[in-house]
Amino acid sequence: MKRILLAIAATAALAVSSLAPAQAADEVEMTESGVLLGVQVEGDPNAPVHVIEYASLTCPHCAAWQSDVFPQLKKDYIDTGKISYELREAYFDRFGLMAAIVARCGGPDRYFGFVDLFLTRQSRWARADDIPAELAKMGRQGGLTEEQVNACLADSTAERALVEMYRDYREDPRFTGTPTLIVDDKKVENPSYENMKAAIDAAL
Repeated sequence: MKRILLAIAATAALAVSSLAPAQAADEVEMTESGVLLGVQVEGDPNAPVHVIEYASLTCPHCAAWQSDVFPQLKKDYIDTGKISYELREAYFDRFGLMAAIVARCGGPDRYFGFVDLFLTRQSRWARADDIPAELAKMGRQGGLTEEQVNACLADSTAERALVEMYRDYREDPRFTGTPTLIVDDKKVENPSYENMKAAIDAAL
């Protein structure tokens, strides 16, 4: 593995317009093939409220939450600097792990955009006859080359590191399924936008 210092450039662009760049830390850890490691945080890391989401990229409930709730939450709370948003991936199946690896293959500036792409278009790729090929196709649509996608998917070091990370945090007693939403250490039951808003506003 190598440590790579990344300067966040204002001109960083994506081939797919829906892939919004995430705010990344100055220093990130990646494998030799370019797979981003560790949990990722979107928004101001110094925001007054910290939100955690446990999500699986093959979970239909996560896909619905991403489409129905997350856009408004992002607009009102992430983009305004009120919350930092940490995504913890759950790997319930092989294809969910593969999708996460492709998302991480884009680096910190594209990670959250790829997550959004894979969740909002989950019904398209998760039901495909050849899921790995469909994931690779979506990776290319997001600006990755075929060589990049293939290298990331073949990266056993990255796979082991991500699975180990998942094993570390899946023991969290608050994590009871996906999506699980936590606002400042407290799980939000029935995480609708209204319930999330109430929990965040109470914590501000």
